[in-house]
Amino acid sequence: MKILVIFTGGTIGCTEKDGWRDLENDAKYTLLKMYKDSFSRGDEEFDTLCPYSVLSEQLSSNELNLLLSTVENNISKGYDGIIITHGTDTLQYTAAALAYSFNKCPLPIVLVSAASPLNDKNTNGDINFAGAVSFIRKNQCGVFISYKNTLDEKICIHTATRVLSHGECSSELYSIDGEPFAFCDAESHDTVLNKRYVTSDQTDGLGAFTYSPSSRVLLIHSHPADRYSYRLSDYDAVIFYPYHSGTLNTSSDAFVSFCRSAKEQNIPMFVSSIYSSEGYVSTKSYESLGITALPFCSLPCAYMKCWAAISRKESVQHFVSSAIAQEFLPI
Repeated sequence: MKILVIFTGGTIGCTEKDGWRDLENDAKYTLLKMYKDSFSRGDEEFDTLCPYSVLSEQLSSNELNLLLSTVENNISKGYDGIIITHGTDTLQYTAAALAYSFNKCPLPIVLVSAASPLNDKNTNGDINFAGAVSFIRKNQCGVFISYKNTLDEKICIHTATRVLSHGECSSELYSIDGEPFAFCDAESHDTVLNKRYVTSDQTDGLGAFTYSPSSRVLLIHSHPADRYSYRLSDYDAVIFYPYHSGTLNTSSDAFVSFCRSAKEQNIPMFVSSIYSSEGYVSTKSYESLGITALPFCSLPCAYMKCWAAISRKESVQHFVSSAIAQEFLPI
């Protein structure tokens, strides 16, 4: 079995020294050695590439575009799968971008990260990598994330477009509906597809394209007493991240004025992460305010799709509301 491993940095590419985490040039060799020493079945052959190495909070369009082109250039080179090591901070955003481009490519692409460096005895980087290798043996097409939470008995294989943003002060990773695509046993490393997984609409993927240097997407996290004094001329789309019940403060004069200005400037507005059809009265005015409530999806997926539409000079309203890679779940 031949696998391409693309190293991009992140915590899984760090070591901890004197209380600080920083990138380590030899970390990629450490990861492969850990796998071969503890998990290998003896039939794996790894090729490696390192197009860049950054802490994932430093992710920009430069790294994203380089990664997409690297993947596209290697999809047809006879590999059984591609593993991408990545930091946890922007893992969901890169995963969504990869899925929009390669969701129906002919081999599995699996992102792997770690909650702590490989030289930490509690790291999950090695077992996440082992889960990715095990999953590649299942010959499933698409883009996925392999990740084991602290208290979980199994490694979860998540569909790339269905992973939620991290909870506050947490490195744990969850699928949006609680149902990953597959499970990998942490001891036997046998992988079983999840019978409760619900498929949804997808296209053939967009292939690699160039993301613009600035996303020009205004992402507004809901919080009390917001004055909504954002300069709309700097943006081409707005995403509201609502409170957990899917609500926004639509009774606020500042909010209403903001929405009116966006409509006058033909800037599309979206609200994401609406998971219930039983809305509150405060949500009744979304349509009249010009806000499109997206089908049930994660915030990173909505953000990356807006950025993709703007970069590709697509109609943002139509593009963002259309399914690409199973990102919209039926409620």
